[in-house]
Amino acid sequence: MKRTPFIICLLTAMLFASCEQNPRYSRLDGIWQVLTVEDKLAGTTAHAEGRLYISFEYELVKLTFYPEVRNEGTLGHEYVSYHSLQDNTLSLGTFYKYSYNINKTEKEPAPQEEMSAFGIRQQPAAFGITVKGESMTLENDEARLTLRRY
Repeated sequence: MKRTPFIICLLTAMLFASCEQNPRYSRLDGIWQVLTVEDKLAGTTAHAEGRLYISFEYELVKLTFYPEVRNEGTLGHEYVSYHSLQDNTLSLGTFYKYSYNINKTEKEPAPQEEMSAFGIRQQPAAFGITVKGESMTLENDEARLTLRRY
């Protein structure tokens, strides 16, 4: 009987200790909607209009690209890679097409045309990152992306 309060306290402590977030990526985790992509080399700015999304979860990153012309039932194209964040530099690995087929073993590289929509001209890529509340800016010598938390 005397052990019951001790066991309850121990279980409560274990519960709260296990709910700890990974502080290294906590400011990136989630889905981000790309608002604009400025191509510094061409001197143009494109508005994504709900077509481009970037999702972060721990060390994984997923890019979702919806074509401008969508037919009924058209899904977006999804590409996955890894990322790392050191200081204010976001490093992205090589992207491959995401497949829901678990038996598929070969990797299909992401098409350059769709990667350039995200401001990625070559892979792997690196961006300077600025996060202020619910907005984020990714910038390198070739592109500048503005995003909002979705």
